[in-house]
Amino acid sequence: MTHSAVPEDQISPLEELILKAFRRALSDEQSDVAEHLLRALETLQPNLAPGSSVANAYRAIADRTINGGVVSRRLR
Repeated sequence: MTHSAVPEDQISPLEELILKAFRRALSDEQSDVAEHLLRALETLQPNLAPGSSVANAYRAIADRTINGGVVSRRLR
């Protein structure tokens, strides 16, 4: 199965707000909050195509993990 890229303008305003809050929760090391926000993104947009809100959230987790941040076991 192939996934086509999702244009940035296809991400809903609600997804953008949740993604911003998700990144903030990661930055503030509030992994429990980040987990709930990730679940909300997965519910809104189950598409893992590049550019989707969920793909962007997973990228934020990877960036945080690579850079030595603290991420909960579920988010790794």
